Amino acid sequence: MAGGSSLEFFRGEFTRDHQDHDIAIYYEDVEDFFEYAQRKGYKFISVESEEIASKEKLMAQRENAFLQKADSTKPGLQGFEIMFLKKNNQGEIIFGGDESVSFPVSVYEQSPRLTPPEVQLLYKLFGGRHKDFQDLKQYLPTLSAEQRERFDQYIQEAGARFEIEGQEAKNVEQLIQLAEATTPQFKEGFVNSGAIKETVTKQSSRFNSAMEKIFSAASQAENVNEFLRAVEKKLGSGIISTHKNKLEAAADFLLKLDRPTLEDFKTYGYREFELKEFLAKRLKERFLDTKRWAVKSKS
Repeated sequence: MAGGSSLEFFRGEFTRDHQDHDIAIYYEDVEDFFEYAQRKGYKFISVESEEIASKEKLMAQRENAFLQKADSTKPGLQGFEIMFLKKNNQGEIIFGGDESVSFPVSVYEQSPRLTPPEVQLLYKLFGGRHKDFQDLKQYLPTLSAEQRERFDQYIQEAGARFEIEGQEAKNVEQLIQLAEATTPQFKEGFVNSGAIKETVTKQSSRFNSAMEKIFSAASQAENVNEFLRAVEKKLGSGIISTHKNKLEAAADFLLKLDRPTLEDFKTYGYREFELKEFLAKRLKERFLDTKRWAVKSKS
């Protein structure tokens, strides 16, 4: 397991939602993993959103790829991001952000199911998003002396510089301090950037589309079970497993003798499917994904 959730597993407590699931896998295992994932009903997608149809094409990807359910109507987790752990000539794992930095395999073997926290925090440092800042602030103090020594060594090997709001940070502590001090300006910039309006418009459109498909499903049904099957066919099984109780209640509303209009159902749906909360969650995700600092290479 990789990403922010791996840091939370180390601590044994989840403190925030995580948008996706990240898996790190040794590059030499990718070929076998391709066949395993296909047997489990998944397909690989490149970072350019193109399907990867062969193991050779998967192995040609530089650092990562995405794994998605081949049939989205099937139950189970719909997708993952797969990170490739490639090795250099010395057999050490190469850091994706800078090939001059590498990690001994022994560091990974100390926690075989989770990315080592000092390595994950290095990826966070190079990511530079608001959620990366939050994770660095929260988890950097939890590193052991040995882990912190390795973390500092990796930064030195990378020779990278970090700039935030026009200021260059001399070290990680100063970067975190500068990010903390400039958070009010960052929030104001996010509000003024048009990101809120863009996100609300896009997600409201998707929500409306889902409401229309659910309403259409009711026209093909005479009872709750027929309605749920029609919704699953139009929107996939994920919506059934996530919102089954709400959909059953929607069936009672839609399948009345005096059936409501689409506008009646949208008014009902906005309230019962919690459109406000849905939009707030999407806005938070975009906010957390917004860059806080830039990484300058040693060259």
